[in-house]
Amino acid sequence: MKKVLIGAGIGCGLLMVIGGIGAWYMLHKVSGVVASAQKMGVQMQAQEEQMKALDAKYPFTAPANGEPLALSEDRLQAYLAVREAALPIFEDFKKRGNELDAKYKNAGKMEALSGAAEGMGMFTELTSKLRASYAKSLEAQKMGPAEFGAITGAIYASAMGAASAGQREVIKKQLAGLDEKLKTTTDPQMKAALEQQKTMFEQMQTNAPSEKAEAVFVQNAKLTEKYKDRIEKAGNPAFDVFVMQGDSFEKQLQLGSGHHPTAE
Repeated sequence: MKKVLIGAGIGCGLLMVIGGIGAWYMLHKVSGVVASAQKMGVQMQAQEEQMKALDAKYPFTAPANGEPLALSEDRLQAYLAVREAALPIFEDFKKRGNELDAKYKNAGKMEALSGAAEGMGMFTELTSKLRASYAKSLEAQKMGPAEFGAITGAIYASAMGAASAGQREVIKKQLAGLDEKLKTTTDPQMKAALEQQKTMFEQMQTNAPSEKAEAVFVQNAKLTEKYKDRIEKAGNPAFDVFVMQGDSFEKQLQLGSGHHPTAE
């Protein structure tokens, strides 16, 4: 019961004073919190099955390992439409959340427990509505969660990837310069330092994106720049937290950026 209460946003100090509240009142409020959590669990399980069905209906083939997803304008527009459809839900709950904060700002012991139960119910409703919007929008755009997650990963990776474009050529020149210095250096300490630098640049060369991947990053960056305003407006990280499981979402991000997750 303590974990349930803390998870609902009630601090340890409040847990200590709850003992002075009538047992019937506490049981009534905590039962509401537990019921909300159970309801959310059932809904999430059903929606996870719905996500699997969408992936099966709209299969997505990820690029080979080491190759980032090349974004296309039509699928990026479809992706943004999915995110934008959920924006009114966030705005509504932001307003209601502010109202809830104001309502219980100076709450007493029993009122604070009511606020926690009300907040948990609101959280359950938000999650349910966002996931319903997500599923409906994916269907409308003929997209599965796997493709959606990969596009998210490609967007995140595009800026960093584009910034590293040309890195390979710079490293190549640095290595060539170090090789020339090593040919003429006779001082043991200086030679050891040059060898250490060479090892560092060789490691950077190994980890640098391939020329093919760099080209994709640059092209993705150009496309995302074109839709910069829409991406920033719809890029609420909370959306991804609410609609997708953390582990599967992380793997899909890796697919979009060109790094396949290690099979477990």
